[in-house]
Amino acid sequence: NLTLAGYDFLNDDTIPEPVDDTFSVHGMICAGLIFAMHNNFVPDYPPTDGDKGMTSIVGMAPRCKFLPIKHDWYQGALLSSSAEEAIRFAVDNNAAVINYSWGISGNLDNLEAIIDSAYYYGRNGLGTIIVFAAGNGIICPIYPPADRSTVLAVAALWDNDVWWSLSCRGDSLDLVATGADVWTWDRMDSLGYNPLYMEPPYDPQFCTPINRVHYLTAAEVFDVLKYSADTLLYDTVHPPDPQYGYGRVNAFKALLAVCRGDANNDGTVNILDHSYLINYLYLGGPAPYPDVLMGDANCDGIVNIYDITYIYTYLYFGGDEPPICFEYNE
Repeated sequence: NLTLAGYDFLNDDTIPEPVDDTFSVHGMICAGLIFAMHNNFVPDYPPTDGDKGMTSIVGMAPRCKFLPIKHDWYQGALLSSSAEEAIRFAVDNNAAVINYSWGISGNLDNLEAIIDSAYYYGRNGLGTIIVFAAGNGIICPIYPPADRSTVLAVAALWDNDVWWSLSCRGDSLDLVATGADVWTWDRMDSLGYNPLYMEPPYDPQFCTPINRVHYLTAAEVFDVLKYSADTLLYDTVHPPDPQYGYGRVNAFKALLAVCRGDANNDGTVNILDHSYLINYLYLGGPAPYPDVLMGDANCDGIVNIYDITYIYTYLYFGGDEPPICFEYNE
């Protein structure tokens, strides 16, 4: 339930105050796809045989300014009156592009008139570009106002150009774009949608996200940064030294603290990590990467048969998940 209005970053650097700066899940998704900056590296997904860390998220317009506008909505649809206000606000603030990924309910006569006016007179007479998702459903037409000639209606494809069966089609469809199984920013836990954590079948058209994505709380992030730091001045850590605090920040050790058990570095702990450790310890396979302690699932500072057992117990017998670990075998 978010309008994203693009701005020309070469012009005015002042972004007008939004109606509401609260992001929805769709807002975060759109923001990641459009505005994410370069070099935000993420683990390879799906995992490949190449070097890890070579996959990154970058938006289509990473320096583009944006304006988030939260709508009133009811039973899964935006209210037309709220959409009218939002589009007026975006156009009045010289928005170049307005993007909608939600349907709109209510009387659309006034809204369609506002859209037409934006198309002809917005952007100082050049016209504002308004984009609507074609809609979701098994068999469905393009719903108003996406069907208007003054709106670009966009449907979704898989990355192999196969039509996504949950995207609407019709004579008023304007464009298609990859829209299924696309990586972007995610919300926490079951509010988000992470393809690494889904109930079977593992087809995003039918899956149900499950609450297995363990994002860190602010307090946990504080602890990770403090207790993974390189200590300075007489190795003072508890309490922190007044000049150096807990020490020099060590980003690598901070990440290693929260990645234990993910021996193959694919972003999740599963049976593949169990097999990876067996291969490493007993069959001459490669060591966990980028540090052997990635395989230290039980946080005892070494990688051995106990980590294999720990992962198996966690996955299949309700054992504890690999903990945040500050053992570095230094």
